[in-house]
Amino acid sequence: DALCRKALKESRAKLGEDHPKTLRSLVNFASLLQDQGRLGEAEALCREALEKTFSSWSTLPAGKAKLREDHAQTLVILQKLALLLQGQGRLAEADALCR
Repeated sequence: DALCRKALKESRAKLGEDHPKTLRSLVNFASLLQDQGRLGEAEALCREALEKTFSSWSTLPAGKAKLREDHAQTLVILQKLALLLQGQGRLAEADALCR
């Protein structure tokens, strides 16, 4: 937990909030929290990563945002969030993310 927090803090400071490596750190931390049964905290981190991914699309040139929806990292975040929701019994929400 402490190492993930440190890595995330350093990534945010050095690379920025919406850098792909920072987003990966968010998802890695979420995975650790999920393994510890801290699903609510893990969900919040996944949602933060997803929000930052979507908000970073607005800085892309016209026509490029569509490509980002299929980016491997975006799909990993969506999958992680869907699994977290499924684990909490929130099947309709999880299903909506998978469509």
